[in-house]
Amino acid sequence: MKTCPHSDRRQIVGVAKRFLRARIARLEQFGSCVDFLSFFDQNSAAFRHLQYMADRIELEAGLRQRNDARVLRSRHRMRARLVGISGDYAEITVFERYDYVLLPVPDIDTSEATRYDMALNRVAGTWLLADIITDSDFDDAFRDTDIDVKTFLNYPSEQRQSAPLSEYFGPGAPDAFRADGDPFFEPYDAAAAVAYAERFALSYNRLFFSYRGLGGDCQNFASQCVWAGLGGKNTSAAVNLKMPPMIRTGPRAWFQSDQFSHDVFGHWTAVQPFSRYILAGRLQDPGPIGTITNGLANAAAGDLIQISDGKTWFHVYIVVAHTGTQGMRTTKDLWVSAHTTDRNRQWLATLITSAIPVRTVHFIGGLSFAADPCGCMPAENTPFVLGPESPERDGSSDV
Repeated sequence: MKTCPHSDRRQIVGVAKRFLRARIARLEQFGSCVDFLSFFDQNSAAFRHLQYMADRIELEAGLRQRNDARVLRSRHRMRARLVGISGDYAEITVFERYDYVLLPVPDIDTSEATRYDMALNRVAGTWLLADIITDSDFDDAFRDTDIDVKTFLNYPSEQRQSAPLSEYFGPGAPDAFRADGDPFFEPYDAAAAVAYAERFALSYNRLFFSYRGLGGDCQNFASQCVWAGLGGKNTSAAVNLKMPPMIRTGPRAWFQSDQFSHDVFGHWTAVQPFSRYILAGRLQDPGPIGTITNGLANAAAGDLIQISDGKTWFHVYIVVAHTGTQGMRTTKDLWVSAHTTDRNRQWLATLITSAIPVRTVHFIGGLSFAADPCGCMPAENTPFVLGPESPERDGSSDV
């Protein structure tokens, strides 16, 4: 597209930034009333999705108000890049960074970073938003569906309770995971997983390929956190050679690198395949071993929280802090980090309601691979040969 005149450029950038400033104003001021429709081209083919975006803002503001989550201090930064203009049509990309502290939650610094790809139409001489595509949590799942976001997030529902572990692993499941004295069992280090999550929540580890803009990076990031909790070494050699605790081959393959490659089952990069992977794991199997239970009652730091739209599990957070009593926790007791939207230490109560189906993934540990149970370590004095890889990315929509 052609470069636009200075006056058009100023108007286009101004509309985009005013829209995002209005979003923050709505979140931070309970009494504020913002007419988001005034920013939109109501004849746009994507108008339904624009309404969805406005609904998302209103819902987040409502959750804050419901939890009396007032902003103690905040900082809002934006960086705009005009893609170009062609006649009465323009495209712009805006990168937003929002840092804040909420009351009455503990004094935890929270940050989020979002990318907005916006299209604008010039209508009667005025530039208006014609479409918005973001890397927001729910955007990929709901953009091209007929789901009413307000109804989905606010329908009445009782708090889902955690199912007993025996539902997934049979009677005596907790005892089955006690590996005391087993020299080959590596216990899960939740603190290491949390440290990794907080280090890379708002940035991307260059040693791993990023799926931002390619269906979402949430499970890729969550798997990295689990990998760190199992003793993964954050070095180029360890990652690209798929060294333990990664699994290079076989039905329990679980790996990623800085290359566009992963196993065809999406165990590392997609939410539902990862869930099936964990559910299928037994103590004698290589790879991470854990449990999945309904609800949030037993969630703790280092655990993963999976989100469903009632049909598929499409998004995941990692818990980085918790309060409350185990067995009785709710969204008000948990703080999470995630990709994408990139979030660090965000109060879960301001993101989802108890109406949304959620479940908790808790990790016990995994084989240390010193015993080489699957032949995944190279023989002594032989070169480390990379395992088979699929150039085709997992096509599931629940990444």
